[in-house]
Amino acid sequence: MRVLTSKTATSFFLGILFSLFPYDYPLLWTSSPCPPEAFQNLENHLTFLYNSPPIITRILHIVIGTGLLGFFIKLYRPSESNKLFDGASLMLYMCGVIIYLSNIVKGMKAINDGDYNTELVEGELAVGVNGGEAGKEAPLGRDDNLKVMAASNTILALVLVGVLVLQAGQWYAERKDEQEMDKARASKAANGEGREGGIGFEEGKRINSQSPQKSITMNQSKSRSVQRKTAEAVVAAFNDMDVEAILSHRNEQCMRTFLPTSMGLVPQDNATYYSSLKALKAIFKNFSLTINELVEDKEARRICLWLSAKADTMAGLYVNEYMWLLDFDSKGKISSSKEFSDSIMERDFFPKLKAAMVKQQAQTAGGRDANGRS
Repeated sequence: MRVLTSKTATSFFLGILFSLFPYDYPLLWTSSPCPPEAFQNLENHLTFLYNSPPIITRILHIVIGTGLLGFFIKLYRPSESNKLFDGASLMLYMCGVIIYLSNIVKGMKAINDGDYNTELVEGELAVGVNGGEAGKEAPLGRDDNLKVMAASNTILALVLVGVLVLQAGQWYAERKDEQEMDKARASKAANGEGREGGIGFEEGKRINSQSPQKSITMNQSKSRSVQRKTAEAVVAAFNDMDVEAILSHRNEQCMRTFLPTSMGLVPQDNATYYSSLKALKAIFKNFSLTINELVEDKEARRICLWLSAKADTMAGLYVNEYMWLLDFDSKGKISSSKEFSDSIMERDFFPKLKAAMVKQQAQTAGGRDANGRS
C-alpha cells in the first residue's frame, strides 16, 4: 500500500499534464509560427480549470498530500534502498509541488484576471523578457505568460517522470538483490550447508525440545561438524540441567571466562564450574535455554551462540540473554568458553535473588527454633 500511494499520485499528475499537452504543443514544440487561436484555446482552458468547483481543487490537494504521505511512510525506519531512492524521489516530488505553487497557481490567477501587466511569473526577472533589461521588473505579456505556463507544465512533467524512474530503479535493485539471495540460498541448500554457517530461530527451538540425535536427519548429520553437534548437545544438557553431561563435553584444560570484564568475575576451571552448576541447579527451576542464532567457523573450530534463558526462582522469573564463544579441540570437545551475559540483568536480579534466599533461610531457621521450643 505504501509503495502504491506515491506512484499512484505521481501517475495521476502526469495524466493531468498529458491532458494539457495538446494545448501546450503549438506554443513550444513546433518550428512554425504559433497560430493565435492556440493562445486563445490555452487561455480558455486554464480559465475554465481555475474556475472549476472547489471539490476539484480539494481532490487535487488530497492526491498531493497522499503522495507526500506515501514517501514519508516509506522513509520511516528506512533501509539503505529507501534512503537513496525514496529520499531522492521525495526531493523531486517537493520540487514539483514548489513549481505548482509558485508558477502554475500564480500564472492561472493572472490568466483568469487578465491582468498580465501586473502579474509576473516568478523567476523571469533575472533573464529579462520582451526585450526588457535583465534585473528590472518588466511585466510579461499575454503570449509570454501562456508560454511560461506551458514551459512550467513541461518542467513539472520531467520532474514527475524522474520520480517514477527512481521508483523503477528501486524496484529493479531490490529484485536483483532478491534474485542473488535466492541463488545463494539454493547453492547452499544444494551443498547441504543450510543457512550460511548458522541455524535459525525455529531450528533452535527444535533442538531445545528434542535431543540432537532425534532432531537431526541422516543427511543433515553428515553436513554438521562435530563441534556443532557438541554445542547442540550442551544446550540440550542445560535444558535437562544434567551437570555431568554438560561437563562431559569440555576437555580437561577448558576454562570458562565471563565477559564483559567490568563484571569482575573470576574465570572458572572445570571443578569450579561444576560447583557453580550444582548451586544453580538448586536455585533455578524449569531452566530452559533457546538458541536464537548459531554461527560456525569450521576451519577455526569455533562456534558463536546467541541464547535466551528462562527459569523460575524464589525471586521471580529469571530472563536473560547470553552470547557464548566456544573453541573446540580436534576431538570436538570444548577447549575454552567465553560467555557474555546481560550485565544489567545480572546486576539487578541476583541481589534480589540473594535477599530472597536469605529471607527463606531465616524463616526456615525460625520455624526450627519454634519447633524446638515447643
